[in-house]
Amino acid sequence: MNILFSCIGKRGYIADYFREACDDNSTFIGTSSSPWTPGFHSCDKSYVVPPYRDRDAYKREMLSICRDEKVDALISFMDEDVAVLASFRDELLDLGVSPVIPPSDIANLCLDKWDAHCFFLENGFRTARTYLDISSCLKDVESGALDFPLFLKPRFGFGSGNNFKVRNRGELKILFEYQGDMLIQETLSGECYNVDLLCDKDSRLLSIIPWRKFQSRMGETEQAMTVEFPELLHITEKLVHALNGHVGPMDIDYFVKDGKVSILEMNPRFGGGYPVSHLAGGEFPKKIIEDIRGGEGPAVSLGNYERDVVMMKQLKPFGGNRDYVKKHLLQLPDVAL
Repeated sequence: MNILFSCIGKRGYIADYFREACDDNSTFIGTSSSPWTPGFHSCDKSYVVPPYRDRDAYKREMLSICRDEKVDALISFMDEDVAVLASFRDELLDLGVSPVIPPSDIANLCLDKWDAHCFFLENGFRTARTYLDISSCLKDVESGALDFPLFLKPRFGFGSGNNFKVRNRGELKILFEYQGDMLIQETLSGECYNVDLLCDKDSRLLSIIPWRKFQSRMGETEQAMTVEFPELLHITEKLVHALNGHVGPMDIDYFVKDGKVSILEMNPRFGGGYPVSHLAGGEFPKKIIEDIRGGEGPAVSLGNYERDVVMMKQLKPFGGNRDYVKKHLLQLPDVAL
């Protein structure tokens, strides 16, 4: 089996999980727009491709790699990349590739924080108050329905990039102009929880694993523990039903205060906290491989995970002589570092 990991970045450990679940004849291919990509170290082959925002060039290159490498499955680790890949999902399918990503409408919904906010409200979920303009936000501040501090973030952002906590009207007005697509969100208080879920290629919900987040830096979960939380399983099932068509892994951010659960956002990919779910017996890579191979496919295992499993991350530098790195890490001897 040949599996392509798009925008692999620092997620080499996910490739390692897939290697553990595959046979020795499998090939793992990583792509990135930069040769300085540590995740390449966990791949058998690697390609430096055009940035995904250069859509035409990126599409041509990705389809070419899938064709030349006879790729069986494609997985992405970045929200915006998922949306771009989903835009030519049918062409990937025509090449015999199983895209382990949602269809375009769900990918774009997850990327657009305003549309996601509206979706949550329309389907009866609690979520943060969200505003596209300062005037409607300040109107709620003056009425007492909203208070500082507030969060400013890009409408189409991800990974906590360009997110700002503002403490007063002056900071709000200045930072709202930071870039053209900023929106304003209520600061949700309470405890941070996440759910990792997996749906097969027919959008059948296979697994839900809830965990509590104890520390996160720049959007990257560093400390987490799986928990017993039946209500999160119920809410997540309801959410997947409302999406009606998700494919692949998803990471959902929740806040819980006084027993009330609010959804903040959805990430249609392996999240940074997935290792805690894997350590708890999630086995998403194994389930994905079984799904791609067909037959009876993977068994549904909602709520089937080990509770109180702890996960922490550490830095793990690696490298060596420049020529060695070019040969064994990048796998691209003609790329100049």
